[in-house]
Amino acid sequence: MIVKDYVSTWFFIDIVSVIPFDLILMMGSVNRVTRVARIGRLYRLIRLIKMIRIFKVAQTRRTLMKKVTQKF
Repeated sequence: MIVKDYVSTWFFIDIVSVIPFDLILMMGSVNRVTRVARIGRLYRLIRLIKMIRIFKVAQTRRTLMKKVTQKF
């Protein structure tokens, strides 16, 4: 049940966050100006994904704390 929830919600975000986009852009046949423009957008996307992961950790922490306090 937990694995199914994870795969349907956070799995894609976690996979995208570990892809080395800068290396992929360097390998492609993209001219220098286009590459610089894409890196700016890519940097914002990476920051957004990191923020989502931080919110995920905070949510997990809240859930864990709620479960721990309910046991005692």
